[in-house]
Amino acid sequence: MCIERIKAEEHREKPQVRLLLRGRNIGALALAILGKLGEKDPNLMLNVRKHRCLNRDVAVYILYQLGVYQNEEIGKAFGVGYTAVTGAVKRGYEYLQGDQQLERTVERIISDI
Repeated sequence: MCIERIKAEEHREKPQVRLLLRGRNIGALALAILGKLGEKDPNLMLNVRKHRCLNRDVAVYILYQLGVYQNEEIGKAFGVGYTAVTGAVKRGYEYLQGDQQLERTVERIISDI
């Protein structure tokens, strides 16, 4: 019920909204995002290291854009260090710049969160 009310909320930067979003399990949220991006085995993406993957980088970008989680938390969910999150966010942003359909998909995912 609270999540539904947040979706109608226009300003996600309110402290109450941020606290409610922060209370969600970041691992489960990452899996859901990867699934919505079309990843066939989202669990695999949480364990992939050293390989660049569009869906993983875009999922990291989405979590970062929420402004709720710290890089360390995002990195832990994806099995990488917090410094790798910055690189993934940059790559995710670059992927979005070159693909309007992906950009629309990401906007839908963020609005559904």
